[in-house]
Amino acid sequence: MKNVHLPANAPHPTNIVFLTCDTKGVLPPVARLTDEQAYYQFLSGYTAKIGGTDLSSKTPESTFSACFGEIFLPLHPKIYAKMLYDKIKKHNVKVWLVNTG
Repeated sequence: MKNVHLPANAPHPTNIVFLTCDTKGVLPPVARLTDEQAYYQFLSGYTAKIGGTDLSSKTPESTFSACFGEIFLPLHPKIYAKMLYDKIKKHNVKVWLVNTG
């Protein structure tokens, strides 16, 4: 194929952004998370079901979904959270929380 860049991989990210929809006003609009806070936020997966993202939702409803996708995880969520935490530590990644609610 033309215009292929090999090897087809990218460097580690320098920033990670977690998007969450907090309809209760608990979380700030933007926050820089510590490594431990990033682990906890990823593991808890706090967000809200709202119209447009969840067709069954008529009114906003707070919810938790480990790793923001628990139903798709074949392993225990703590395994994925630990893997993310280790990568954040190893590569000195900044983690941000953006509240879209």
